[in-house]
Amino acid sequence: MKLKRNKLYVVLFMLFCLLSNSSIIKAEEYTCDKEEYAIYKKLADQIKVSFKRMDNYYNEDGSVNKDYYMIEVNGLHERLALFNYEIPLGISGLNADDGNYTTYGIKNGTYTFYVKAFSAYCKNEIFRTITINIPKYNVYADREECKDVDKNKFVLCNENYQFEIEEDTFNKRLTQYKKDNKAKNIKVSKDDNKKDTIDIKKTWLDKLIDFFKEYYIFLILGIIILIIGIIVLLKKKTNGKKKLIKKNNFKIEVQSNEKK
Repeated sequence: MKLKRNKLYVVLFMLFCLLSNSSIIKAEEYTCDKEEYAIYKKLADQIKVSFKRMDNYYNEDGSVNKDYYMIEVNGLHERLALFNYEIPLGISGLNADDGNYTTYGIKNGTYTFYVKAFSAYCKNEIFRTITINIPKYNVYADREECKDVDKNKFVLCNENYQFEIEEDTFNKRLTQYKKDNKAKNIKVSKDDNKKDTIDIKKTWLDKLIDFFKEYYIFLILGIIILIIGIIVLLKKKTNGKKKLIKKNNFKIEVQSNEKK
């Protein structure tokens, strides 16, 4: 009886070990180790997703619809795939042309792409999340009034302006912008005239400086000679006065002696 019980314990222990071992193998089968994760993460970081407006997407009436874009994917490795669940869109690196892929007819909006790998161990991992914001097209940008306007300064004419605006508001702000811009141009013109006058003055000053730079040695020598000449003349004049004083003093002494 005791032997049978021991055999039962042995069988239960073996079953426990077998189940434990199989669960360990199963856990290892779906575990993405650090080294493999790092490889896929590095590949995922090289992916670039960009967008470009389509100029050949037409409405039913034949007009161009500028609210549709093409999405360009670059650097997509063959072991990776890009997924988007809003479009929906799935791009495999196996279908990419040397890592590059382009999809067409995507409407404006915000899209999030998830990078996953073709791997039994890392198939549940998301190695990168890429979000792009595709702006809607501003219909006012094609207006005739916007042709001669700097669209970076007057944003209502910019094709990427994202806010709704009424016709009356657009016309009022455009009129005010042109009025202010005209006043600025007049001021700039006056400032340019002042600048021209300053430039002329600077030109004469530059010429004088250039002349001094070229002949400064002769100028310095001339000044030294002039100073020496003045000093010599002053000395001569001083010596002459001294001689005259001595002469007068001598006459006075002679006259006083004669009187005695």
